[in-house]
Amino acid sequence: MTKNKAFPKLHNFNEMYTPPEAIQYIIPYLPKKRTYWEMCYGQWHMADELRKNWFTVVWHKDWDCFDCLPDCDYIITNPPFNWNKKFIKRAIEL
Repeated sequence: MTKNKAFPKLHNFNEMYTPPEAIQYIIPYLPKKRTYWEMCYGQWHMADELRKNWFTVVWHKDWDCFDCLPDCDYIITNPPFNWNKKFIKRAIEL
């Protein structure tokens, strides 16, 4: 039996980061005088782009988003695909 080459091999969906340009589309809807937690640090695009637009963002590359809770008003993130169920559960808890 030969392999079906019609289906491409999928890559790691955990490595699909939010590009900085995408943040510009949500900025008009975010209150400025609030603190945002970039829960899934990744490549820091979200946190960095929000800071460039004068938002207060807390994050740290060593924080475990399932164990810590920094002082913040909102969570903003693009969670890794393989963590989707665990992440949604945590977000609902918070």
